Amino acid sequence: ALWSMLALSGSVLAQGADGAAQTMPALPTLSQTTPFEAMTTGLHAPSLAMMLALVVGLCVFLAMLLLGTAASLRRSKAREKTAGKSLSAIRQELDVARCLVDTAGDGLVLVEPDGGLQVLYCPADQSAMPTHAAELSLFDRWVEAGDAALLAEAIEQLRASGKAFTCDVRTLSGTLINVVGRPIGARLVVRLRDLSRLQRDFAEALHLTASLEAESQQLKKLLNALDFPIWTGDAAGLVSWSNSAFKSRGTAGQGAGQGIVLARSVLGEKSQWAQIEALHQDGQSLARVGASRDGEAAGGSPAVARDTLIHLRFADAGGTLRTAGLAMPQSEETRHRTSLARSDAAQGRMLNELSTAVCVFNAQRHLTFYNDAFANLFDFQRRVLDERPHEATVLNYLKSTRQMPESGQHRGWRDQFSAAYGAERPLVEDWELYDGRFLRVVTAPNADGGAIWLFENETEKVKLKSQFTALTQVRGATLDALREGVAVFGTDGRLQLVNPAFGELWGLSAEEVRIGVHARDITAPIRDLARDRRTIDQLVGLVGSLGQRREGFISRLTLTDDRVIDLVATPLPGGATMLTANDVSASVGIEDSLRESNAALEEAARIKTTFIKHVSYELRSPLTSIVGFAQLLDDPETGPLNERQRDYLNFVLSSTQSLVALVDSILDLATVDAGILSLSLDKVAPLALVEDAARGLEDRLLDSAITIQTRLDPGVPFLVVDKTRMRQ
Repeated sequence: ALWSMLALSGSVLAQGADGAAQTMPALPTLSQTTPFEAMTTGLHAPSLAMMLALVVGLCVFLAMLLLGTAASLRRSKAREKTAGKSLSAIRQELDVARCLVDTAGDGLVLVEPDGGLQVLYCPADQSAMPTHAAELSLFDRWVEAGDAALLAEAIEQLRASGKAFTCDVRTLSGTLINVVGRPIGARLVVRLRDLSRLQRDFAEALHLTASLEAESQQLKKLLNALDFPIWTGDAAGLVSWSNSAFKSRGTAGQGAGQGIVLARSVLGEKSQWAQIEALHQDGQSLARVGASRDGEAAGGSPAVARDTLIHLRFADAGGTLRTAGLAMPQSEETRHRTSLARSDAAQGRMLNELSTAVCVFNAQRHLTFYNDAFANLFDFQRRVLDERPHEATVLNYLKSTRQMPESGQHRGWRDQFSAAYGAERPLVEDWELYDGRFLRVVTAPNADGGAIWLFENETEKVKLKSQFTALTQVRGATLDALREGVAVFGTDGRLQLVNPAFGELWGLSAEEVRIGVHARDITAPIRDLARDRRTIDQLVGLVGSLGQRREGFISRLTLTDDRVIDLVATPLPGGATMLTANDVSASVGIEDSLRESNAALEEAARIKTTFIKHVSYELRSPLTSIVGFAQLLDDPETGPLNERQRDYLNFVLSSTQSLVALVDSILDLATVDAGILSLSLDKVAPLALVEDAARGLEDRLLDSAITIQTRLDPGVPFLVVDKTRMRQ
């Protein structure tokens, strides 16, 4: 396209020149000519135009050629620069790979496709491998023959099939080499590692770890021995480790021993932690802030220990933000005073909870401490004790109120308390007061040159001991007076308590039933007397049992001498066992007699019931006939009767009716004995009931010349009864 443009321009210029030559007049001739004019003299205008066009095109061509050459040069330089950077990167990667290989200390061998071995790297400082790199692939020269053959076979399989392998071979010097062969990309690589070096490195690592651990433990011991708090934590201030001084501070606050806590909740003041946070935000990793005079602790209470907090915020090797700090006391004297005050306060709180009365005097014999038990025991006024009275004032009060024993001495009664200040060991004395109280008094020297008084009220203890002694004596007297034999065995199966009746019952001597004898020794002669020895074995098993569900038993034992003994074995609290034995031979005989008498009475009752049934039945039949015939004779249709006959007949009827009523009553008794009697209740007037009963006794009353007089209040209401049963 460029050459076409140049040719077109030349033709246009030629045509223009031809036209100009035909129209323009001839130029005047100059006396002087230029070289170009001389060179063009004699040429026609078209030829001149053609030449000019050719020159212009040639110039344009040369310019374009120069521009293209310059662009090519720039591209070549850019490619050279890129290639240089790539080469530098490759060299850096190669250096890194060589460093890694050199650091690993492994030998590398490349397996060629034809089976040849090319050594890529041989560690120079390895005594287990050849010194020269060329000998690394010649395994038969420095590896044992058998292992060299196995290694060669494994490398051949790797080359033929690409099968990876791992094996351990031993060198001629006895060192163990780990060989790993595997394909990496399109290459086959065999790596050789000196196991002895790995073991040595591992041992050195273990030694280094143990050394670091020992140093860490020593450092922790050292930090724990310091008497000011030191701690480490995370970015939020949660404590991960702290020394003993920090933990002791934490027990008075939120309790460092209760779990993870914030350091600001245990130590320092709110204003201190605010300044520390501001310093860290300003970029200071180490912040040092002192305590103010009227500062308030983090928990809301006045700051006890005026500590200067030194706090560090830093990033560890992994980039995690950590914190550490310590609290330096401003003054050793202040710290000791604070610690002493805290210790005294804690001791005072503890002593104030004791039931033992405690009071403390200093070297000047003034009261410095007392607990509530002391004031209550002697009925002291608190305001007097709070004024720190002298020892003489306290003793005079006790003597005037008769709260100490009467010594009978006008001088020297204070010697016990005065001797306590210089005594080598505590002095003990028992007081029995006039009001019945018993006090145990202990006076001991104090570390500051003073003295401590302890008053323990043992009134209840003495009373309980006296009661226990009395109960023991009563129990012994009671057991001795019992006719039953009683023995108590402990958890070890030995006799703890026994009364004389027990030995007499079994015919045992005092030596055989002495305290401390085992149950087996005591029951051995008893077992020989018993006809059923299983009961004795059961007793021995119960005494020796320590189970939670021990159950007692009651048994009647018959002896070879025909005596009968009732045994009662009862488990007692604490694992003891009580055995009670009672001779019931006489009562058993009485029981047998009563049992025989009862059987005879039951038989007599049975005979009586049978007799009553039989007699009542035998009487009812003839009575029925007599009553029937008497009523028939009384009927006028039978025939007339004279007056005397009629009286006799009425007497017969009356007697038979009484006899029938008696027989019915006998039958009712039999019914009652049988338990089948039923009542027929009805509303009956009391007077009619009495008169009816009296009429049934008229004959017997007349024979006995007895008269019945009835006096009944008319206001008595009707009765709801069985008329027949009431009449009977």
